[in-house]
Amino acid sequence: MAASYSTALRDARQNAITTAIGTAGKLVIKTASGGTTLVTFTWGAVDMFGASVTGVITMVSPAAPTVVGVAAGTATYAELQTSASVVVVSNLTVGTTATDVIITNTNIAVNDPITLTFASCTMTSGNI
Repeated sequence: MAASYSTALRDARQNAITTAIGTAGKLVIKTASGGTTLVTFTWGAVDMFGASVTGVITMVSPAAPTVVGVAAGTATYAELQTSASVVVVSNLTVGTTATDVIITNTNIAVNDPITLTFASCTMTSGNI
């Protein structure tokens, strides 16, 4: 039988992610297994996620929802980092649909404009 967590515990766990990232956090999109950094979205003086609601945190708009590629490659991996580039969450999947992070195009070239799709950027703390 799977373990069940209270909503309060799931919310606390999710809010701890937001606290650990802090303000001006980064979403760094890379090639497979954390290879080359392709694009980085940065949040200004706001938290990356809103407060947890029933174990779900939803990403708020970054300072610039569209950025350009800094290297060429296929985006498949993402990390959530602090403003000092400390990794808080890793191994997020990247794609154009049905992944942890959804962007407009996974085949990135230098100076390609890439837009983050906000509605898709949620993290859920569920029961195991």
